[in-house]
Amino acid sequence: MIFTVSQLKDYLRCPQLSYYAHELRRVPIVDSTAQGVGSIFHGLMALRMKGELGNNWSSGPIWSSTSQASRDAFCKHRLWIPASFYKIEPQWELIQVEQALTSSVISLQGRPDSIIKYNGKFWSLQWKTYTNDLPSLLDKVKLSFHEVAYEHLGRQNGFEPWGGIILGACQKLPAYRMSSDRRTKTPVTDPDRVAVFTTHYLTRSLELTAYLTGNLERLLERMERDWVHQLRNTDQCFGPFGGSRCPYFEVCHGGQSIESDTFKTAEPRY
Repeated sequence: MIFTVSQLKDYLRCPQLSYYAHELRRVPIVDSTAQGVGSIFHGLMALRMKGELGNNWSSGPIWSSTSQASRDAFCKHRLWIPASFYKIEPQWELIQVEQALTSSVISLQGRPDSIIKYNGKFWSLQWKTYTNDLPSLLDKVKLSFHEVAYEHLGRQNGFEPWGGIILGACQKLPAYRMSSDRRTKTPVTDPDRVAVFTTHYLTRSLELTAYLTGNLERLLERMERDWVHQLRNTDQCFGPFGGSRCPYFEVCHGGQSIESDTFKTAEPRY
């Protein structure tokens, strides 16, 4: 069986949840607002990389497939503006966009946002939106399961030598900024929104890459061994801090059918 990184991340949270979401592909009708905003932004940047982003950016399938709350949040932060004016480096050679890669060594597939050739090396190009704390975002991306997997998959598919990660990090700004004395507020301008969409070149040492790849391989082996058992991590039924109920709670504990209209059948998640 071929697994995805998203499947592994959900498995570590709860194997039963991962089975519902990835094997059966049944997900809650109401999506996460933050996830929906990210999906819209990723979709626009994929079009931008292919030179297909026009004025009708809100008429595509990604826009229509996300919730109204996600669309409202996207418009609140006016994220189409940084997407439209982002500077694509002329030295970047676009190799592929949103194409799945499979490994012949481990049971894994993934779909980087883009593969770029730059300065004689291949890079995974990723888009992220964030609210604040850019340094933490950079560390999170560098250590993420997805990026470790993309490097492995890239090398397996002949993208050598590998450079690292090119991260386009776009901050989600509010409509206004408050003054230091909290008495006045200044409107955030469109150039402000463009300016906070920044590019970062992230690399890892060979030692760290080897450790992270080995860690990923062992976790995939564990998931492959236990997948058929559909184990339940009941400590996650109410979230990590006990403040939110798992969307599959009634399916696991209340007799609700996973085929009920509370859920929809989703596209495969990588």
